[in-house]
Amino acid sequence: MLDRHQQQFYETTTRIARLEQDQAHRRSREAQLANDIATARRDLDEQRQVSEGDQERLAVIDERFEELLPEHEALEEQLDMLEQPLAEATPALEAAEQQWADAENRWREASRDADRSQDQLRDLEQRIARLQAEGQRRRQQRGELADMTALQNEHADYQARLEEADQRADAFQVEREQWQQRYSDAKSAYQQAVAGRDEQRAALSQQQGELASLQALMDAALADHDPQLSETLAAHGLADAPRLGEAISVSQGWERVISWLLAPWLNARLVAAHQLNALPEALATEWCLIDQAPPSTATAGAGHRLSDLVKGAGALTEWLASIHYVDTAEAAEALLPTLAPGESVVSQDGVWRGRGWLHQQSNGEGVDALLVTRRRFEELAAERERAEEALALLDEQCEAANETIETLELTREQQADQERDHAATRQQLAVQEQRLAQCLEHLSSRATELDDELAQLQEDEGELTLTLEEQRARWHTAMEQLETAAEARETSAEQRHRQREQREQLNQQHAPLKARQQALALERERLKAERDSLRAQQSRSSDTEERLSLRIAELEESREMLVEPDELAAEELEELLHQREQQERRLNETRQQAQALAEQLRNDELARQQHERNLEQSREQLQQRRMDVQALALKAATQDEQLAELGHDADALASTLASDASEPAWQERLESTSEKIRRLGAINLAAIEEYDQQAERRNYLEAQHAELTEALETLERAIKRIDQETRVRFRETFDQVNNGLQTLFPRVFGDGAAWLTLTGDDLLETGVAIMARPPGKKNSTIHLLSGGEKALTALSLVFAIFQLNPAPFCMLDEVDAPLDDANVGRYAKLVKEMSESVQFIYITHNKIAMEAAERLMGVTMQEPGVSRLVSVGIDEAAELVD
Repeated sequence: MLDRHQQQFYETTTRIARLEQDQAHRRSREAQLANDIATARRDLDEQRQVSEGDQERLAVIDERFEELLPEHEALEEQLDMLEQPLAEATPALEAAEQQWADAENRWREASRDADRSQDQLRDLEQRIARLQAEGQRRRQQRGELADMTALQNEHADYQARLEEADQRADAFQVEREQWQQRYSDAKSAYQQAVAGRDEQRAALSQQQGELASLQALMDAALADHDPQLSETLAAHGLADAPRLGEAISVSQGWERVISWLLAPWLNARLVAAHQLNALPEALATEWCLIDQAPPSTATAGAGHRLSDLVKGAGALTEWLASIHYVDTAEAAEALLPTLAPGESVVSQDGVWRGRGWLHQQSNGEGVDALLVTRRRFEELAAERERAEEALALLDEQCEAANETIETLELTREQQADQERDHAATRQQLAVQEQRLAQCLEHLSSRATELDDELAQLQEDEGELTLTLEEQRARWHTAMEQLETAAEARETSAEQRHRQREQREQLNQQHAPLKARQQALALERERLKAERDSLRAQQSRSSDTEERLSLRIAELEESREMLVEPDELAAEELEELLHQREQQERRLNETRQQAQALAEQLRNDELARQQHERNLEQSREQLQQRRMDVQALALKAATQDEQLAELGHDADALASTLASDASEPAWQERLESTSEKIRRLGAINLAAIEEYDQQAERRNYLEAQHAELTEALETLERAIKRIDQETRVRFRETFDQVNNGLQTLFPRVFGDGAAWLTLTGDDLLETGVAIMARPPGKKNSTIHLLSGGEKALTALSLVFAIFQLNPAPFCMLDEVDAPLDDANVGRYAKLVKEMSESVQFIYITHNKIAMEAAERLMGVTMQEPGVSRLVSVGIDEAAELVD
C-alpha cells in the first residue's frame, strides 16, 4: 500500500516538474524574443542615422572636387615651362660629375702609390737599422762568450767523481742484498716463534678452562647443599674434616668404578674414632662420618681385592677388602661361585656381582665420576705447569727474534740514510756534470750560431741597401705624378661646382610647384576613395535596414506563437497540483501507520535480545561455579595424596599450625624456596664441549688478529718505504727535468731563462709551477706570454721530460703552427739535434720545417676520391737535382 501511494505521488510530482520547466522555458524564450526585437529596432534606427550622415558627406566631397580642378590645371602649365631647362641641365651636371670622379680617382691612386713608396722606403730604412743593431748585438754576444778550457777541466773532474760515486752505489747494493737475506731469516725465525707461542697459549688457555670446569664439577659434587648440616658440622668441630672423595687415591683406570661404588660415601667426613660417638640430633639431610684410621683387624685375603687399589679410605678399607676386582664381566661371573659369604666381585667395565644379586653402572656423569674428574684435574695441572714453562721459553725466543729484527731495521735505516746521502751527492755530481756538458755544448753551438748569424746579417744588409736606392727613385716618380693629378682634380672640381649651382636654381623653382601638384593629387585621390567608400557604405546600409525589418517581423510572429500553449499548460499544472496534494495526504497517513508498526516491532526485538543476554550470563556463571568446585576437589585430593606419600595426616597437620597461619604466607615461603633451588641451577653436562668450541673459536680469532696486526705493521712499513722512495725519486726527476728545461729554454729562444718551482713543502702532495721569461721580458706569470712563446716554452718542457726517459719515437702534430720563421728554424734545429737518439715524426705545413726533415711523406689525390701516399727522401732528391 505504501509503495503504491509513493509511486503515484512521485509520478504526479514528475509531471508537475516537467510542466513547470516547459512554462519557465517559454517565459524565458518570450523574454529573449522581446529583448531581440528591441535590439533589432534600436539597430535599425542607428543604421538610418548613419545613412543620412553619409549622404551629407557625399555632397561636401562633390563640392570640393569642383574647387580643386582649376588650380590643378594652372600648376600643370607652370611645370611644363620648367621641364625643358631642367632636362638640359641634368646631362651637363652628370658630365662634370664624371670628369671630377675620374680626376679624383687618378689623384687617389697617385697618392696611394706615393704613400706606398714612402712606407716601403721607411720600412727598408728600419730593417737596415734593425739589421745593424742586431749585428752589433751578435758581435757583442760573441765577445762575451766564456773561455771553454776551464769548463772542460772542471767537467773531466766531475766525470771522475761520478765514476767513484757509481762504484760506491754498487757496494751499497751488495750490502742491501746481504741485509735483506739476514732480515728474511730473522723474520722467519720470529714468525715461527710467534706461531709456536700462540699455539702454546691456545693450549694453555684450553687447559685452564678445562681445569676450571673440572674444579667446578668437583666442588658441585662435594658441596653441602643444606646450611643446617654445615652449621652442625661446625658446631662439632668437623667443618674442616676432609671428605672421603678428597682424601682417597685410586689406581689408574679404576677411578670410575670406585667412584660408583663409593658414591654414597664420597661426601662423608673422615674423623677420629672418638668423634663418631658424639652424634647430634637428626637432621633433614643425611650425613656420614668415617673413621679415618683403618681397622686393625682388616687383612687382605686371597685374590685381587679393592682394598689393594684404594688408599686413604679409613674404616671403609675393611668393606673394600670384601670386594674382588676383575677386568671383565665374564671374569666376574666365572669368579662368582668361589666367593665367600658377604663377598662380591666387580669388573672394570662396571658390573658388580654377589650371591643372588647384580648391580650395573650407568653411563651418566655426576658424583660417580668424581674420582675420574679429580684424576683428570691432577693430570691437567701437571700439563699446565709444563706448558707455562714452555710458554716462558717461547716468549724469550720471540723477544730475542724481535730484538734481532729491530736491530736489523735500525741498521737498514742507517744504511738507507747513507744511501740517500750518497744518492743526493751523486745526483748533485750528475747535475753538475750534465750542467757543465750542456754549458760546453751550448757555448760551442752558440759561437757557431753567432758566426753564421753575423754573416747572414751582413749579406741581408747589403741586399736591403740596394733595394733602398731603387725604392727612393720610385718614390720621386710617384710624387711627380701626384702633383699632376692634383692640378687636374682642382680644375674638375670648379667646373662641377658651377653646374651644381645652375641645377640648384632650377630645382628651387621646380620643387614647390611639384610639391603642390603632388598634394593636390593626393587630396583628389583621398576624396575619391572616401566617396567610393561612402557609396559602398550606403549600399550596405540599405541591405542592413531591409534585413533588420525582416528580423523584427519574424521575432514578433514567434512571440505570438508562444502565448497560446502557455495558457493550456497553466490549466494542466493547476489540476496536477491539486491531485498531488491529495496523494501526499494519503501517503503521509500510510507512512505514520508503518512507522508505528516498525516502532512496536523494534521494542519487542530489543526485549527478546535482553532476555537472551541475561540467560547466557546465568549459564556462564553456573558453568564457572561448577569448574571452581571441580578444581577445589581435585586440589584437595592431590594434597591428600601428597600428605599420604609423606606420611602425614591432614587433621594432625592442621592442629599443629599456628593460629595466624595463612595460605598466602605458606605460598610465599614455597615460592622463595623454589627460587633458591632455581638459582642453584642444574649442572651443564655439555659445558666442556661448549668450552672447547668457544676456546677453538677464540684461538682462531686470536690467530686472525695476530695475522692482521702483523699484516698492518708490514703494510705501514711498506708505505713508509714507498713514501721515502717516492720522495727521493720525485726530487731526482724534478731536478733532472728542471735542469733540462733551464738548458733547452735558452737554446729555443736564443736567450732568457725558465725554471720549475714546487708549490708546497710536502713532496707527495705538492704541485709544480713553470716560470718562463723570454729575452727582453720580465713577466710575472706564464699567462702573459704570447701564443708562440707559450708553444716554445711547452716544447722546451716536453723535450726536457723526453730527455729524462726517451721513447723509441716521438710524434709532433703542427707544433710550429704559431711560430714565425726564426723560431721555426730554432725548433727544426733542436729536433735535428735530438733525432740522433730519438726518431721524430712531425706533421707540418712550414717549408723551413720540411727542409730540416730527412724524409717527406704526403697524401695526394690525382683522381677524384682516390688518395695516394707519396714519400720523398730529402738527401736522395738533393743528389738527383745535383
